Amino acid sequence: MAAVFQIVKSAWSTINSTGQYMGLFFIGVIFLFIVENKRNKMLFSYCLLALLLVLNPFTANNLMSFYFPAGEYWYAFLLLPVIAVCSYCCVEAVFAQEKKKDKLITFFALVLIAIIGGKFINGTEGMSPNTNRAYIADEYLQLFDAMNVEDEPIVLLANDDIMESARAYSQYIGLPYEVTLINQPAEVVAQFYGDDLVLGHSQMQQPLNCLGNITTLARAYQCNYLILPLEADERWAMENGGYEVLKETEQYVLYHDTGENHE
Repeated sequence: MAAVFQIVKSAWSTINSTGQYMGLFFIGVIFLFIVENKRNKMLFSYCLLALLLVLNPFTANNLMSFYFPAGEYWYAFLLLPVIAVCSYCCVEAVFAQEKKKDKLITFFALVLIAIIGGKFINGTEGMSPNTNRAYIADEYLQLFDAMNVEDEPIVLLANDDIMESARAYSQYIGLPYEVTLINQPAEVVAQFYGDDLVLGHSQMQQPLNCLGNITTLARAYQCNYLILPLEADERWAMENGGYEVLKETEQYVLYHDTGENHE
């Protein structure tokens, strides 16, 4: 669940980088909770349910499995009625004023807040190219950037979530099986590949892996890069087996097969 939480956190940073409207949205949700009426209760209930659905790592994991790939999980935040809540609360605030002068002051104050809370898109910063168009998690980007994509053909073995992001990162990163089999159960993989790959595929999805089987499988399918969970890291055994460490992040270690010490 820690990995899922990091993906949710990265997606939150992505969606929140467009301005301060998420903050305004939360203020609106608080307004809906405080000002009680039937319409506000219904809208507040939807907001609360959507927030729990998107931010909860357990439900987020299911959303990634069926609807939103991990690298594009920020799309899930579009389930939040940000524009509707902000607009509704602003209209309520304006019409809550009795005098026309107070209504005008409130209206222009809210317009000013909306302008300040947004992000100017016509400047150089706003129009700069997006270098992470697939919205890959930052930790995965660090691992992929460490690979020598231009120096040698790459075949990567990792868990399905990482490999799915790897294909979005570069078409030159090969996989031991078709990308359409990513996030598929073992029985589906077994229809196309042998038992050894099915076993390795199953092991790579677990927090801890049997390194002997994994390295044997990786070399059998000519995978020269391995990404293993940090908690399953056996640095000494991997280095003695002919692997070198290229990159270490908070949760993963990237290994490169040097071609030495093969049994």
